[in-house]
Amino acid sequence: MTTRGIVTAIFEAGDRVFIQDPDGGPWSGLFLFRPTPRPAVGDEVEVTGRVREFKGVTEIEEGEITILSHDNPLPAPLTIDTGDAAQEQWESVLLRVQNVTVTNPDLGHGEWQVDDGSGGLIVDDLGSYNYRPVAGDALDFVVGPLYYSFDNFKLEPRDDTDIGTEVAPVPQVTICQIQGTDFSSDFEGQVVVTQGVVSADLEQSDREGFFIQDAACDSAPATSNGLFVFDRGRDLVSAGDKVVVRGLVKEFFGLTEIALDDLQVVSSGNELPAPIELDPPADESAAQRYFEALEGMLVRATSAKVVGPTSRFGEFAVVTADAIDGRHVFEDGPVGEIFLVDDAGVGPFDLAVGDSVGGLEGPLDFSFGNYKLQLVRGPTIVKMAATGKQGDLDEDGDIDLDDRTMLVSRLGERAGSDDPADLNGDLQITDADLAAWDDLFRDLTPAPDEYTVATFNAENFFDDTVDPGKTQTRQANSLVSAEELALKLDKLAEAIHDDLREPTILGLQEVEKVELLEALADRPEIETQYEALLIPGPDNRGINVGFMYDRQRVTILDSQQLQGCTRLSPDTGGPGVPCDTDGDGTNDGDLLFSRPPLLVRLVVSEAGGGGAGDVVWVIVAHFKSKRGGAEKTQPRRVEQAQFLAGVVNDLLAETPNARVIVLGDLNDFFNSPPIETLTSEAPLENLWFQAPPEQRYSFIFEGRAEVLDHVLTTPAMTGAFRRIEPIRINADYPDSWSQVPDTGRRSSDHDPVLVRFKIGQ
Repeated sequence: MTTRGIVTAIFEAGDRVFIQDPDGGPWSGLFLFRPTPRPAVGDEVEVTGRVREFKGVTEIEEGEITILSHDNPLPAPLTIDTGDAAQEQWESVLLRVQNVTVTNPDLGHGEWQVDDGSGGLIVDDLGSYNYRPVAGDALDFVVGPLYYSFDNFKLEPRDDTDIGTEVAPVPQVTICQIQGTDFSSDFEGQVVVTQGVVSADLEQSDREGFFIQDAACDSAPATSNGLFVFDRGRDLVSAGDKVVVRGLVKEFFGLTEIALDDLQVVSSGNELPAPIELDPPADESAAQRYFEALEGMLVRATSAKVVGPTSRFGEFAVVTADAIDGRHVFEDGPVGEIFLVDDAGVGPFDLAVGDSVGGLEGPLDFSFGNYKLQLVRGPTIVKMAATGKQGDLDEDGDIDLDDRTMLVSRLGERAGSDDPADLNGDLQITDADLAAWDDLFRDLTPAPDEYTVATFNAENFFDDTVDPGKTQTRQANSLVSAEELALKLDKLAEAIHDDLREPTILGLQEVEKVELLEALADRPEIETQYEALLIPGPDNRGINVGFMYDRQRVTILDSQQLQGCTRLSPDTGGPGVPCDTDGDGTNDGDLLFSRPPLLVRLVVSEAGGGGAGDVVWVIVAHFKSKRGGAEKTQPRRVEQAQFLAGVVNDLLAETPNARVIVLGDLNDFFNSPPIETLTSEAPLENLWFQAPPEQRYSFIFEGRAEVLDHVLTTPAMTGAFRRIEPIRINADYPDSWSQVPDTGRRSSDHDPVLVRFKIGQ
């Protein structure tokens, strides 16, 4: 339909517009949602669009506006009693209530209530005003259009002139004054006017706004002269526009911003501020202050190294090129120098750890607890030199005798660059390469009296059905499809066969049910005859620990699920499962583990059945994650570690020379209290210390290379230990690999860890 009226109010940068017939009266107002183009108050407009009832309010949705004239007088507000205002006939009409008292200053969500003695009326905060209601305040009047939302009519003052009380005028301040010298603004919660040049326009991205900067606002290094303006994605500005903005200052999850109410473009084509070259300090706390002083400003990294691969959100982590010597920033390293690069302006870019990037430029943003450079132009990218898998001549992912046959057939040839047959790098394929291949094969292949044990977090290994009482979700709103399950099985099978080389014993985490492990064992890629164990636990999502073993070499003697009781708050994702902490018969706690450990006692024998074999106890564990904060969740991980240390001690008390392996995703670092609890309260050795320092990581979180997946053993295993090998197929690589079939690369977000032992030692 098509109608016309005078624009009486504009809220949220033009998302919400009210028009009214000039003569006023009942039924004379109408609400417009996101009309285009954006009008001004006082414009007479003709609007064409679809009329709908949206949650009780009559509106034209995304209508097309024709502006007929400007600066028209507004319809006079209709004076009405508060008790009579909340009626359908006054919806979207400009109303005035007078001689009212604030009877409730805080109804929640910015709403408050006034009453002139005839009944209460809700007042809302769509508008931009600095008045803060106090119970008992006497107001001469309140004016605004009447809106309907969340089952209530409510008056919407446009600014402080619509509220009849003494309010200080809206302050005109600089960006530097708004930002201040601390992490939050002194102007938070106030409506202000400020100005600057648009340094980056991200209105059409998921940021739904733009950055402004005033290079001359002050010379203090601790105050940023950049600021984010949130305009709900309206196409209002371009980079280089000089603008005056009015709106409410907010701290939006740590980002100082203005929620735009009004905007004036003063000029266009202005020169952008010069970007600041980033050089953050190594100390994390100092780095936070360093970045805060640049929040909202244009910044640049001329040359940088990728230390965290591109995530599914399009972000990657970098340090400046000279920050580190190697490829990784470890948990005890210069973590302050890491910053994220995001793709709201341009991208995403598919990057792996070790890649180099240049010309990173954009405003310094803050979201989800991290400072991040929002790219405004594509960087230069130098990929880390591709390295074929040495010795894998047929490129099937594993190294076997077929590869040796191919190498023999190529003796005497010249080798190409990155040729998997050129093991010594001399660009010739010779007997030296054949000897090197034989050494590699022997190194990779366990002897008949050796066996391998691996831990592998399979990352959300769900099937495509929902089980009763479980959410079975990755993100609480996204179920696994049949196609995703098929791809997951393919990639996990490739990882187990090609990369882990089919370990004798495999402990897994984040597995929904035993049927998935059985389906994995049945994959055509898998040659070992695996059996599977899994006992479901109380986790609300349905993730559990699981166990797979080579039935030709391993005999299960017994298995059981382990569980403790704690007085900490429930951790199952549901209401908790009561238990008795002290054995007095009263349920005074909740289960300690949402993913209970699995204890398996087994005999592992030599390949081919020779020898008596070793009795080994394997504990597969998955400790509480750090979701919710490392410090907040640490007490539970400490209790879980104390519990497992007690289990190990009990086993050793019964069998002093028991061979015990504790493995799994323990969700904490070497020197953390939970891991130190395990090694101090039980005689357990962390086998990671047998790996070279540069290899000690299994997970990369926002650029930090961390050990989360551990393998620990009792003293009886010391002589049997041969080697530990983190399998580098996941943590260093971008999330895009998770969608590529026929490879184990990015089959999970954790690298599996493989350990070799010798029987009879």
